[in-house]
Amino acid sequence: MKKGIYLFFAVVMSLALTACGESTEKKDTKADKVAEAPDYGSHKVEVYYFHGDRRCPACNNLESVAQQTVSEEFGDNDDVRFYIVNFERAHNRELAQKYSVTFSALLIVSGDDVIDLTLEGFQFATASPHLFRNEIIEVVNSFLEA
Repeated sequence: MKKGIYLFFAVVMSLALTACGESTEKKDTKADKVAEAPDYGSHKVEVYYFHGDRRCPACNNLESVAQQTVSEEFGDNDDVRFYIVNFERAHNRELAQKYSVTFSALLIVSGDDVIDLTLEGFQFATASPHLFRNEIIEVVNSFLEA
């Protein structure tokens, strides 16, 4: 039974990562406008949602749940900031390289500490968003308390 569950998640992740691969198509998106004048590294906790030009429904759900969670739970906390980052844009490439991002990713960063919640995002953002939401809250709070 456990093998079946692991196989299922492996197939889902493979499909998600294939669908989220790089594209040569360049478009202006709302997400690019959010990150045009970034102040990366200036907050105690920074939540980065990295994406490419092409995104699948799972990627969009991951972004939506993460952004909503940070906004609702930490929107009034100046120590926490959420960034939407298109890693295919020239002005974001240095940041993507810093964190070795080449596909959609959700990273929570505090100083030199980085927690990658990408796998949890793909597993839970669509089917069980409350689990993903709880994980984000727990990680952000642990950084705030440190």
